[in-house]
Order: sequence, then structure tokens, then C-alpha cells
Amino acid sequence: MDDAARYFEERYRRASEDDPWKKRAFDELLKINPRFQEEIVRQEAEKLKQELVTKAHAEFLLTLERSEAHYQQGQKYLADKNFKQAIAEFDRALSLTPNNPKIIKAKDDAVFARDIDDIKRRAGKAIEKLDAGEIETAKKQFQEILATIPDDPNPSAGK
Repeated sequence: MDDAARYFEERYRRASEDDPWKKRAFDELLKINPRFQEEIVRQEAEKLKQELVTKAHAEFLLTLERSEAHYQQGQKYLADKNFKQAIAEFDRALSLTPNNPKIIKAKDDAVFARDIDDIKRRAGKAIEKLDAGEIETAKKQFQEILATIPDDPNPSAGK
């Protein structure tokens, strides 16, 4: 009985999926050793588990690569002072890796740079009003600017 079981098991394991003798060997093994099916199911489950782990790892690496590409593109936009696009790229990166401190800091820096750039632009317009003698308008614009300047000079500097 043991020799027959070994023969059928070997025949089953070596057979390709389209081999008609594979099913026959399996059926004979079940007659000889009913627990063989449990062993096959366990082995197949382990094989599937390994395939899933490998696939999940590959998908994770791909996600990291895509996130890094968005981060790098965001840095390019930031260097060109294209704040809207930079922030959009950092948001895309964060949608892939939401807790990445490097990307969170980069987005905070881009938002801060955008806000400072806007303050400078508005201050320039207020100075133009001052130079034109529109004191009250200039004063009002400076007050609005002062209200928007953040208390913390750079919120992400300590992160």
C-alpha cells in the first residue's frame, strides 16, 4: 500500500495541469489515503499565500515609486515657484503614502512659500497705493496683510 501511495503521489506531483493521469492519480490517492486531499489543500494554500505576499510586496514597492515620482515632480514645481502644481503633486504623493513625513513637510513648505509669496505680492500692491498717495487704501491693505501673516515663521521647520 505504501509503494502504491508513493507512486501515485509522485505521479500526481509531476503531472502537468492538463495531464489526464493527474486526476486519476489523485483519485487513487484518495482511495488509498483520504488525508492526502488535506495535505494538497494545505500545500496549495501555502503556495497561494506566498504568491499573495509576493504580489502585495511588489504592489507596495510600485506605490512607493509612484509616490516618490510625485514628490520629485512637486519639488521641481516648487523650485519654479509654481505653488499650485507643487501642492497638487505633493497631495498625489500623500494619497499614495499618507504618513510620509518627508512629503508632509514638503507640502507644508510649499503652502508656506505660497502664502509668503502671496503676502509679498499683496504688499507690493499696498506700496503702490502708498506711493500713489492712497494712504487709507494702503493702510487697509497692510492691515489685511498683517492679519494673514502666520505667527509661526515656518510651521514644518520643527517637524
